[in-house]
Amino acid sequence: MERRSPKDIPPKDIPASRAGWHLMGTQLRRQRPGLTVGVVAGLTATISKVAVPALVALAIDRGIEADTEGALLRWSLAILLAGVLSSICSGLRRWFAFREARWCEAALRDRIFAHLQRLHFAFHDDVQTGQLMSRANTDLQQVQAFVVMIPITISNAATVLAASVIMFSINPLLALLALGPLPLVNVLARRFSGRLFPSVMAIQAESAELATVVEETVSGIRVVKGFGSEGVQAQRLRAEAGDVYERSIDATRVRARYMPVMDLLPNLGLLAVLAYGGHLVIDGELTVGQLVAFNAYVALLIWPLRMTGQIVAQGQRAAAAAGRVAEVLDTEFSLSLGSPEVQILDPCTGTGNFIVNLLGRIPKRDLPRMYRDQLFANEVMLMPYYIAALNIEHAYYELIAVHAGQVAFRDAAE
Repeated sequence: MERRSPKDIPPKDIPASRAGWHLMGTQLRRQRPGLTVGVVAGLTATISKVAVPALVALAIDRGIEADTEGALLRWSLAILLAGVLSSICSGLRRWFAFREARWCEAALRDRIFAHLQRLHFAFHDDVQTGQLMSRANTDLQQVQAFVVMIPITISNAATVLAASVIMFSINPLLALLALGPLPLVNVLARRFSGRLFPSVMAIQAESAELATVVEETVSGIRVVKGFGSEGVQAQRLRAEAGDVYERSIDATRVRARYMPVMDLLPNLGLLAVLAYGGHLVIDGELTVGQLVAFNAYVALLIWPLRMTGQIVAQGQRAAAAAGRVAEVLDTEFSLSLGSPEVQILDPCTGTGNFIVNLLGRIPKRDLPRMYRDQLFANEVMLMPYYIAALNIEHAYYELIAVHAGQVAFRDAAE
């Protein structure tokens, strides 16, 4: 029998990327407390970090330019306290980010392992072991790397927002010059995301194929040596490694096309601030401290804007990887609950709660067919039967948002 990979499993009613985002979202909702603490710590670090350039401006204008006694020392101590608070909160943000990311990876791996043990033997006969190993290791590592970036990404967004507001309060025209490249960065990030995703998905698939060859060769080394198939297996390995290389080069070409431009654009804003802001200082329309603070804010924006491309790329890799994991988790006995071959039988329906639960797990595009032709429910006692019928029909119409017409049950006794 020819073995197939999970990518050959009948498609569901949602694309792989959406299935991946849904899987990650479901898992992360269970970890909201830890992620919330990490995000709060990151936002506190952001507030402290954004406050430092403003404190520097005050130290220059009131402590150096005005030569006020004791002012420079006071503002310097304030800068020191803000820096210490930012360091502590940044450390807490990273600790919670990595902790939640590792827990997410471990929880999904446990789900995969438990789910694989529940599947029928036919699934394991049909699907290559290396494919499953790749999903439980390589793919989940991509998800873990993305979860780590969630508090950092939120902190970066808060940094951009806070710095932008402060710069506009100092000088709106100068702020426009500094932030002018930002829309271009967003446009490039969207295009970068759209072009990178197919390459990333291909890399994940080819990596799984490579892992399959390695696993089959190592586990069956006695057979390989017994039949003198070393050369054949080596050729298979070279072919799969070559495919991984080609797909990786494709993704690298996309990154090389977009990421240098995305790195360059924020620096153009810095040049504009130095050119125009210098003239404002000479003309007395801007203080030296404000110009220094402006430059510091622009420098503060460079790293978050540069990370935009990395965040988008990692998000695409994580969505592709999680989508491949979701394919396995959504598989039931090599079929989905919405497959035409599946018949749902419940000869003792009771109140219908079991059927209602199953209805919520059937893809919506398959729900009318399943409800009409493949769902069999019966109850010996008359009153519970009607309670079950009302319960199940209400759940069905609520799921498909259809309130016209009636669909009668086919009795199991038929």
